[in-house]
Amino acid sequence: MKRIGFFVFFDPDGIVDDYVLYLLEHIKPFLNFLVVISNGELGLEQKNKLTRYGDLYIERINKGFDFGAWKEALLYHFSRSDLANYDELLFFNDTFYGPIISLDKIFDHFDNTSSGLWGLTRFGETIRNGQLYKPFIQTYFWGCKQSFFKDDLFYDFWNDVDENADDFACAQKYEIELSNILQKSGGCIDTYIDCSMFEESSDDVINRVRYNKAIDKFANLYLLKHGFPFVKRKNFFYDREKINEYIVADDLYASIEYIKHHSSYDIDMIFRHILRIKNGTVVRRALNYNYIIDDSFNVEKKVATLCVLLSDDKEFVDSAINQTDEYSFYVIVGEYQNYNNRNVYYLNEDELCKDFLLNFLNIHDSIQYVCIFSDRFTGHVPKLAKDSIRKLCYSSLMKSKEYINHVVKVFVDNNRIGCLYPYTDISIENNYNLLLNSKFSGAWSRRDIFIKLLECKNIFFNNANCYIRELVFRLFDYCEENALFSTPIIPIEYASIIISNIELMKERYKDVTK
Repeated sequence: MKRIGFFVFFDPDGIVDDYVLYLLEHIKPFLNFLVVISNGELGLEQKNKLTRYGDLYIERINKGFDFGAWKEALLYHFSRSDLANYDELLFFNDTFYGPIISLDKIFDHFDNTSSGLWGLTRFGETIRNGQLYKPFIQTYFWGCKQSFFKDDLFYDFWNDVDENADDFACAQKYEIELSNILQKSGGCIDTYIDCSMFEESSDDVINRVRYNKAIDKFANLYLLKHGFPFVKRKNFFYDREKINEYIVADDLYASIEYIKHHSSYDIDMIFRHILRIKNGTVVRRALNYNYIIDDSFNVEKKVATLCVLLSDDKEFVDSAINQTDEYSFYVIVGEYQNYNNRNVYYLNEDELCKDFLLNFLNIHDSIQYVCIFSDRFTGHVPKLAKDSIRKLCYSSLMKSKEYINHVVKVFVDNNRIGCLYPYTDISIENNYNLLLNSKFSGAWSRRDIFIKLLECKNIFFNNANCYIRELVFRLFDYCEENALFSTPIIPIEYASIIISNIELMKERYKDVTK
């Protein structure tokens, strides 16, 4: 099968990420010729990344979306006789991650199809502007045979495409029309994934309602288990408020875990990209990276940890002190408490917290994780509420040695997590709404991140408690700037409280929106 590929690339920052290069590297063996089209000007370094794989590189203004780019390549760079030398045309873009598995089976399948137009998935029968359309191929990855692209219908379609369109709805209609013109002429379309169970004609009401025909958005795990080689990029950014209530909310998280255990694909390529272009909180919610953990977890290897505990409550300080171990746990406290323990160190009020912490970490190079906690400035919070919230915050950070082992495992399992913090409130505004309101501060982080944070963030508080509290807030910023997640953790016994808070929030939301 002689095949030519047309790849469209776009990035608002003009950066070619590793996942794009991986895609091109693994699809190139199936192509005799590859055309790379960039919708936007690239710097020389980024352009060279693409030209390494492309036999022809086209750079154009960002107009007309994918179909505008494909039209320019087809009609202005190739004649009909040029394309007639190929058995198949392949069109694809950069809106997905993968391939998760080899593409051999997919191309073998379509090598033997008699359909003039094929794709991986299709969208079910739909009505647009009062007109009924038959199911159509989704055009993030699609191909067509000579039986279609040698026909005048094919070129009539491309002549009607506005390559300068800046209206996404206008560009989207071409996806529908492409399949429609072939089917009207008696041709047929083919998909690699059986999408019939998700369409209106299906008897499987649950799946039909659940996915509302958008299989590539919400059926990731189903797709992967049935040989789908990609994960659509938009799924990581989808607005939770718009998701149908029947959607299984852990589908994307389960899909990532599936890839980890059934593929050699480097998940970090996904995280490097999405955390560069999107807010980490949005991605965290899409993946359900909220850790509810217990204290029955044990690991054989001890990991040295540092706890900076600035609290006015002796009970909490005692709890941390009791966890110290010569090889694993160190505690730094204020001078207002006196403890006869070799692993407890004291920070004088007039000592610069930043210098002390950096020197301490340099001396104790076995320390791999750092926990900081300060609650001495609780403002107007009533004492009863203050004690309850403080206990929850503290328990979420260092309830026991076993709990801390589990915290460490969370970091080990996902190297994109830079900060774990107590999830003590339901907030639709930001991650640390309660911390800002109640003046509590606390978080876990890795040694390397913590040291870089101390070195690069200028915090002008000499007071240790103010410094620690501000350091937590800066930790969120640092993680966001360096493509790392800031993720909540909570002890398992507090999960029921969170569920109750969610129910209360939903009731209040209903009252507000009436």
